[in-house]
Amino acid sequence: MAVAPPSISSSPICRGCVLKIELRQDAAVCVIDDQTRLLLSRFVGSHVGIGDEIAFAVPTGEEVGTEILITKHAVSGRDRHLYQAPIGYVSQPKPDAWSAPVTNRARNPEAPAQCSNYR
Repeated sequence: MAVAPPSISSSPICRGCVLKIELRQDAAVCVIDDQTRLLLSRFVGSHVGIGDEIAFAVPTGEEVGTEILITKHAVSGRDRHLYQAPIGYVSQPKPDAWSAPVTNRARNPEAPAQCSNYR
């Protein structure tokens, strides 16, 4: 059964292949194939590599926060995706059947992809 990758909002989408990534002290600068330069958090930038596909919603009007979808294409097997979006609500962790803490729900009412049950 194929799993669909997370989707980006209905705003205009910019996407491209990562040509260069420069990790700085407090951020990461990513250059994609159309020479667009993106400023990412150091955490997200540390998970981006040359050749990865990156897509992001171009802010229009007064939008707050940015959705970013990074696709790491695998030579064999399934592609991996890293999706970052603003979160408006997170519930308190509750133990699962093995007594490990699990976050029940992370929710952004305006984002199409919702995250749930992450360890």
